Amino acid sequence: MQIAPIAVGSLNHFGGKDDDRVVVNILKCLPPRTLIDTAELYGDGDTESVLGKCMTLAGQQWATDNDDDSSSGIYCATKYAPNMFRRKPEDVVQACQESISKLKCQPLHLYQAHYSASILPSLPFVGPVRDETVWEGLAQCYEQGLVENIGVCNYGPKLIRQAHDYFAARKIPLVSNQVNYNLMRASAALETVQVCDELGIAVLAYHPLGKGTLTGTYDEMDEPTMSKLKGKYSYYTLKRWLKSTPELRKAISQISSSTAMDGNAKKRSRSQVAVSWVIRKGRVPIIGARSAEQAQDLLDAVDWELTDEQVVILDEAAALANSNWTVLGKEFKLV
Repeated sequence: MQIAPIAVGSLNHFGGKDDDRVVVNILKCLPPRTLIDTAELYGDGDTESVLGKCMTLAGQQWATDNDDDSSSGIYCATKYAPNMFRRKPEDVVQACQESISKLKCQPLHLYQAHYSASILPSLPFVGPVRDETVWEGLAQCYEQGLVENIGVCNYGPKLIRQAHDYFAARKIPLVSNQVNYNLMRASAALETVQVCDELGIAVLAYHPLGKGTLTGTYDEMDEPTMSKLKGKYSYYTLKRWLKSTPELRKAISQISSSTAMDGNAKKRSRSQVAVSWVIRKGRVPIIGARSAEQAQDLLDAVDWELTDEQVVILDEAAALANSNWTVLGKEFKLV
């Protein structure tokens, strides 16, 4: 499966807040081989159905590897969400079949575990849900021909090794690990992506724009305002991110401004700079967009490349950022 350099996510759109017309317009602007990433949990369970319907309305087709024309289609990735009440491998298979029905895509191009089962509470008398149970279910989906590729999400260096070894013993390639990766997270995610590189596992990078922190949207605010946040994340989270990234946001702004002076090249947005950096690091950024225009701006990041000097500038600024996630006041790390 050879996907385009930029993938498109559907966490904050494709259902609920957006009508079908907006979704169709976004889908129409996607180039061949684009990977669309969704999940059974998104949109209160409706996103997969909306996406399946709107693919037809947009005149787009899911890619097929039955012939040499697979490059003309769109690739589909979705996720299985472990929970306390789905405790058997067969539950994974059933969920996969339901996703296939909603998306109208069989086989699925990429089926992923959304997160480690270890984060789930344990039920009395029956114990915890084990990651090995989820992996067995994914393996059965692969062996039954329901999916073409297996991936995981939010796995740290220790767990990604364990998952890789498990699937290798079944002679099933583990092709991807989807993690929170951007200029703010370069240091925090370093060990994880290094292990993925060692094992030949592709890194799919969600939040490549740091949930908007790297776009310049909030630069004019001395203090983030509740009306500006619109409930996307907490006031204190954004305040911490802004405080920890002044050098990084300044570097992005300067590179964006300098592109307007590069001969006849058009000025590149800050968002394009941040996305281009992820691509230069050998990762696949998963962008989010609320309109076709926004999607096209981000997709245009593939039309140019940061210079080596610009990458060094961004790397140095990224090293000064401290944007680790916290849960209940404690730093949250993938294992």
